[in-house]
Amino acid sequence: MQKPDADAVPEQYDLAVIPRDDVPREGLSAAVHAATYRAERSDLTEEAWVLEPPDVAALLKKIRERGVSLEEYAGASPLYGVKTGFNEAFLIDTATRDQLVGDDPKAADIIKPYLRGQDIGRWLPEWNGLWMIFARRGIDIEEYPSVLRHLESFRTQLEPKPANWQPPKKDAKWPGRKAGSYRWYEIQDAVDYFEDFDRPKVLLRRIAFYAQVCTDQGQYMVNDSALILPTVDEWIVACLNSPIGWYFQFKKFPHKKDEALAFDIPYIREFPIPQLEHGKREAFQDNVECIKTNTAIVEKADRAIADWLGFEFPRVTSTALSEASKLDSDGFVSAVRAALPKREGLTPTQLRRLREAFAETAEPARQARIELLAHERSLAAMVERAYGLTDEEVALMWRTAPPRMPLAPPPGLDLSDDTGD
Repeated sequence: MQKPDADAVPEQYDLAVIPRDDVPREGLSAAVHAATYRAERSDLTEEAWVLEPPDVAALLKKIRERGVSLEEYAGASPLYGVKTGFNEAFLIDTATRDQLVGDDPKAADIIKPYLRGQDIGRWLPEWNGLWMIFARRGIDIEEYPSVLRHLESFRTQLEPKPANWQPPKKDAKWPGRKAGSYRWYEIQDAVDYFEDFDRPKVLLRRIAFYAQVCTDQGQYMVNDSALILPTVDEWIVACLNSPIGWYFQFKKFPHKKDEALAFDIPYIREFPIPQLEHGKREAFQDNVECIKTNTAIVEKADRAIADWLGFEFPRVTSTALSEASKLDSDGFVSAVRAALPKREGLTPTQLRRLREAFAETAEPARQARIELLAHERSLAAMVERAYGLTDEEVALMWRTAPPRMPLAPPPGLDLSDDTGD
């Protein structure tokens, strides 16, 4: 690439796009030649460049033009979760919370249930019994003696760094938190929008491996591994969770380690949200409610089976068994056998109990998964129509799909490329 002479500015340029995993060890020149196409120089604007084949670039442009920014659509900007500066003091488990509230019932006023980024699931959050001491700026900590005693045990690590602090020796580090105007017992960063945590909101992970966005009715705080959007419009969630939503995010959002996506505010607030088709709101809401109902059934069943296995077969550990409802009865038994220590088999009694437990708990959840998939596909189609996608553009999306798409291609979709390229 080079800056052209003023009197010889080309209107087009050659661009070759080869995914990193497809770069050949030999024959690179031939691969580049085969992947090269003519691109328009006018597309190289001040905005982030889209270095994609022409059909994919056109699809991304259409998605952008058919929607308005998430910030404009919602009438609100995403907000960061709470950054405490020292989680060990402010983020506690249920046992610690119960002890602090038992010593002083008033402590319950400032100890809130909270979610980490990893607790934000697809459509529904999954609280793991964690609590946040929300000692925001200006709090009178003397009113909460049990919390004060708890925080006192971390005072050295909680002290803000004085502005004029000088290290006593070379390479010495301040043992507490960063400099700032907060008091030692307060949350490090100001959270002036704290009331928004108590309202219905959309929850997003800041680093996302999958399309997992959900709503919360005002029950939870979140830490700084998550974002909130102070609205409860499920259409936003549907667009972010959809296959075309993940497609756009994967192409446009910055990539982190292992191809995770950065869902930080500057990127997510510009995500384009289209208008739901006129007259489809009721059908849309019905799909969302069915998705949430079936998601809850599946998650409850999978947890129950995993807990039962942990009690009945404590030496069995397997990722596959954490989602038993994805298996049939034979697959479940096979997964348990594979997870057992070598040379340890199943007795007839154990085999019977495994099948009974699966039939009672996981089998109904398997049916819920089938219904869940049908409603997810219906929502995905609504989102695609809202963006104005043709059948050919949907097929293009699936032919050029990035990893970890939320759904598989719908049955019967023609994914052949008959362009002759």
